Amino acid sequence: MGWTPRQLAAAKNVRRKLDAEEFAAAAIAAQGSRKAVVQTVEDMSGE
Repeated sequence: MGWTPRQLAAAKNVRRKLDAEEFAAAAIAAQGSRKAVVQTVEDMSGE
């Protein structure tokens, strides 16, 4: 599945603000994989 412009914007936003909730919502919608999203958010936040 590709990412929509809105989802890409959310991904860029999480890098700036670590808005993990918004990013996770977009990524879950795109990927349907909560586990992958959680890992990605943890990686981006350095946890």
